[in-house]
Amino acid sequence: MVSLKQYIAEADSKSLIVVDIQPAYYPVSHKVLRGGGYLSRTYIQAANNIIHFINTRADRVLAYFNGSDSGLDDTIKDVQDHYLEMGLDPNKLGAINFQEKSYAFLRVWMDEVPVRIIIAVIRYMVQHRLNYSLEVPEDVLREIIGSSTKYPAHEYNEVSRILSLDPLIIPDIDLSLLQQFSNAYIGGGSEHECLREITIMMNAFNIKYTLVKDFIY
Repeated sequence: MVSLKQYIAEADSKSLIVVDIQPAYYPVSHKVLRGGGYLSRTYIQAANNIIHFINTRADRVLAYFNGSDSGLDDTIKDVQDHYLEMGLDPNKLGAINFQEKSYAFLRVWMDEVPVRIIIAVIRYMVQHRLNYSLEVPEDVLREIIGSSTKYPAHEYNEVSRILSLDPLIIPDIDLSLLQQFSNAYIGGGSEHECLREITIMMNAFNIKYTLVKDFIY
């Protein structure tokens, strides 16, 4: 992860991926977000830094947001208007590819399962065109866990535990589009939720990126 000063000094990329800069997460009071949850005190600062980068440096931007499939009211038009309200140069709007995504597709596993296992299962699922982790044969899951743990004797307990979790879901994300943004900067939020889901997907398919901490809430 680099800082704002580092990316200015070191970066040569003008591509940016943004996750969940949208009206639903804009702080509207001391305690709540319009979309629910706790106030992110860093949202406005991160959003301002992102908008400044788009206005001054970015040639292309891939902007993910949560919409109706996630139980939120935000539409593409709402999100576009939010960027403009946050100070986006209207001439830059055409450089942004807004993409609605599903919500919390990896979240349960992120909290309970080592990332290396999540990545191995994602790769298997995409390779075999599976949408839910429950579709992965138990012997395959056992093999993945056995090869990913320091304690193979515990793999049976791990398989049972992981199978008891809500399933991992492959999101409706265009991986070919994401691959076009390899080596891009990435920011948005929240850091340990939706943003991390996107970076795990990128890690699973060796799509390179640079997290900019000043862009993260």
